[in-house]
Amino acid sequence: MGQRFQMFVKTQNRDGEETIAIHHQWLYGATAVQQLRNILEFNFKASVNYKLGSKESYLSSNEVNSIVLNLASTNAKEGYYHNVISLNAEAKEYPDSLNPDYQDNNDGQFFIDFTVKGKPKVGFTYPFSRDTYEDDGEVIQGFDKWQIMGAREYFALYYSQKEIDKATENNNKDDIAFFNKALRNIKWIENHTKLLTQKELFDLYPNLEEN
Repeated sequence: MGQRFQMFVKTQNRDGEETIAIHHQWLYGATAVQQLRNILEFNFKASVNYKLGSKESYLSSNEVNSIVLNLASTNAKEGYYHNVISLNAEAKEYPDSLNPDYQDNNDGQFFIDFTVKGKPKVGFTYPFSRDTYEDDGEVIQGFDKWQIMGAREYFALYYSQKEIDKATENNNKDDIAFFNKALRNIKWIENHTKLLTQKELFDLYPNLEEN
């Protein structure tokens, strides 16, 4: 049960490249966007020898795994904390654990590639395809399984523009603060990353193209 979500983070440690895979039993929507920013912002602020994609890294594989696991499970400002599962640890017994299509998922995944030159590449996906439909006069765009979404598109799966406008119209301060923070996170992510392409995702995980 739960809002099941996974993260796949391609990193560089002092011994080489490694993808860190994490399972969340309860993560979706605005909080998933927040966790993405947590990981990205750590890397943005870190010095070159402690960046998660640096070939000049001083960090061991265990240290990089520990950093990403902590960033993925904690948001001290909101008191948010959930235990997360290291899929790398599970993969020692179940190798398919590192396959995104193998995972029990109902609320999406995000992918980060810190090893590319320049800004890191990021993208969200959703575990099911969806047809375009109309909801109270608003057209909700459909998408295919493994279609890459930006943080803004992923966020919109959970919160419509009408909901955001309604919070303002009703002067609901809690909802306004919630949406403003989420939109600031989205803007930060858009300014500090590039969108992963579907081809790049399939290059990382060739089996996905068959599904």
